[in-house]
Amino acid sequence: MEERWKQFFPSYWRNERTGDWDIAFLEDFVIYDGQFWNYTEKPDVNKPVGKAQFTIWNETGCLDVKVGKDKQGKRIMQIGTKQGQKELYSMITGRFLPDYPTKDTRTDFADTNYQPDSVSLTGLIINRPADMKTFEISSVDFYTDDEVSHNVQLDSLGRFTMTFPVVNSSEFFCDWDHAAIRTLFEPGKKYFLLYDFKEGRRYWMGEDVRLQNELYKFPLDWNYIELKEKVDGQGVDAFIASADSLMKAQDKMIDSLCMVHPTLSTRFMKYRKGNTFVQQASAFCQSRFYMPERKWTDNIRHYIYDRFWTKMEKPYTLHRDLREFMSDYLNDATRKESRFIPLLKANIHTLDSLNADGLIRDVRLFELAYQQMKESRRPLSQTVMDSLKLWMKDSVCIHRVIDINHAYLVIKSGTDDIGNVELSDEAKAIIEGKRTLEKLIEPYRGKFVYLDIWGSWCDPCLAALKESHLLKDELKDHDIVYLYLANETSDEEWKEIIKAYNLTGDNIVHYNLPAKQQCAIEEFLQVEYFPAYKVFDKEGKLYDVNADARNVEAMKAFFNQVDKKDNTE
Repeated sequence: MEERWKQFFPSYWRNERTGDWDIAFLEDFVIYDGQFWNYTEKPDVNKPVGKAQFTIWNETGCLDVKVGKDKQGKRIMQIGTKQGQKELYSMITGRFLPDYPTKDTRTDFADTNYQPDSVSLTGLIINRPADMKTFEISSVDFYTDDEVSHNVQLDSLGRFTMTFPVVNSSEFFCDWDHAAIRTLFEPGKKYFLLYDFKEGRRYWMGEDVRLQNELYKFPLDWNYIELKEKVDGQGVDAFIASADSLMKAQDKMIDSLCMVHPTLSTRFMKYRKGNTFVQQASAFCQSRFYMPERKWTDNIRHYIYDRFWTKMEKPYTLHRDLREFMSDYLNDATRKESRFIPLLKANIHTLDSLNADGLIRDVRLFELAYQQMKESRRPLSQTVMDSLKLWMKDSVCIHRVIDINHAYLVIKSGTDDIGNVELSDEAKAIIEGKRTLEKLIEPYRGKFVYLDIWGSWCDPCLAALKESHLLKDELKDHDIVYLYLANETSDEEWKEIIKAYNLTGDNIVHYNLPAKQQCAIEEFLQVEYFPAYKVFDKEGKLYDVNADARNVEAMKAFFNQVDKKDNTE
């Protein structure tokens, strides 16, 4: 009996009535109601009968826990005196939850009508890889079609809590570098995620996490037909036939799975089939790159309209690839225009001819306006803004385009205050990359110099600049000067980007050098890709280290080690 009780820590328990994972007893804490709880004292174990009674607590209060005798892996438990209800629990021994006891026949997904809401996610990552210091989730912004990520630091036990925005029910990627979880989050919900890299345990806890647990057990796959080489008319027909065949086979496979596991929810079946549908739709849109003149033939254009465009499921945020499908389809279907107002009108004409609903129409106009501002780094003209306000009806689209345009107006008005650091006459005459670089870092002897080489044309560079404050925050206790060199970037763009990403401060220096000098420095440093990062010591000597500023934890550890070494010498 004593050995059996030892197996209680750790243990995970499923409510036999609901089928949900309700509670876990670990060595140092308890997981219950989507929260972490502490033991007030070591559980009082009645070893002869295998019962226990103890109290757990957190900032919300205390709960009494009564655990009954083990009967072949099942126990009666009573958690909290207010509930007063005893429940039968079974120990979870597998990687996933067993099938739920009854079928959930709901078919709907939460829809906030595209008004912003939030999700609370708490989790425990057990036996995690050594390089896993944070937990990241990402989704696609339905309006901008940009990838949006949120991350949180794990504590020493692998625990985390985060809150992030969500629109409607939306597909998310969770910890894509390690666990690679694809799931759906619904607005206003609280979720608890467990992932054990060693034992393979993967459970969700919460008031409504059945779909998430089913997707854990039977995950979304990447099964679709795509073109990988140019085709003629017969090849197009074969492509359509192959895609149709695959989608039918996938639907049949999901139907068979639901027959073998008859209590799988209706929402699971609907979501899995919808995933195949959207992925194939997106793959079809990419097929135009293998068509003559990179345009669809009439038969494939009609096929995509009938097979996919007219059958898109709402809310449109359910599957992340649907947003890409919409953009690709409209890009092909719309007449190209060099001027912006005619381009907007051409898209309106296309959308009306496709019988697009009002939301898709407004999101498309917003997308074009957003891309115009992002690529030009300029606010829209008053004429364009007035036209958009007239044509768009969706309040979220209208408010977001106003906010973004205002941000670019602020950037434009403030760039006159940002100037290039003036090179000395001696430095201006230098052509060699090594000597030019030495002149640039010479004023900062006695400090570390963190060099960042970037370009306005480089999307990864801009993404890194946007998040560069995270590195500076972590390294604030070290004596560092951040030196930025711009590659093939106009002075106007250079100033606007510095302003946009708030890249200013007492320890921040910017140069937009003449092309020959910039090229010479890059050749000396053997720069092969962008962004490029280098670190120099307090004497101006280059460290032999991978200085990627996007790897915040690695650079934090590097500077801690260097400072420690300097202090001991």
